[in-house]
Amino acid sequence: MSARTPTIRSLRASAVRRRRAALDRRRAADDSGAMLARTTRERPLLLLAEDDEDLREALLELLDQEGYRTMTAPDGLAALEHARGERPAAAVVDVNLPGAGGRTVAEELLRRDPGIRVVLISGEHGAVAPRGAAMLAKPFRFDRLLAALRKDEG
Repeated sequence: MSARTPTIRSLRASAVRRRRAALDRRRAADDSGAMLARTTRERPLLLLAEDDEDLREALLELLDQEGYRTMTAPDGLAALEHARGERPAAAVVDVNLPGAGGRTVAEELLRRDPGIRVVLISGEHGAVAPRGAAMLAKPFRFDRLLAALRKDEG
C-alpha cells in the first residue's frame, strides 16, 4: 500500500479531529442532521449510507474533494427516503445498516434506476453484492472506492 493512499483508519482519525465543528455547521443548515445535500448542480449526486459517523464524515469529505455532491444517511430507511426525493447517480452503501439493510437499499435503488452505480461496503469478508452492484471489503483504500464508482463512466 502506498504511503500516499489514505486508509480507512487514517481517514477516521482525521475525521474525528474535524467532526465537531463540521457537524455543528451542517446541523445548522439542516435541522434534521440526517441528510446533507451539497447544492452545486454540475457535480454528480451520490448517496452515502453509513451508520459509522466517523467513517461517514471522512468519506463525505473525500467524495466532496473528488467533485461529488453528497447526501448522507445514517440508516437504510433514511437512505431510501432521501433517494425518493432525489435521483442520485451513484450510491455507497454499508451492508450492515440499521433500519433497512444495505443489500435491501442497493436492490431497491437498482430496481428504481437500473443505471445507478451502487457500491456496497462491508466489514464482513465474503459478503456478496446483488446483481448490478459492486462490493468492497473494509478496510479499503479510497482509490479503490473511486475506481468502483467510476467503473462505468466514460
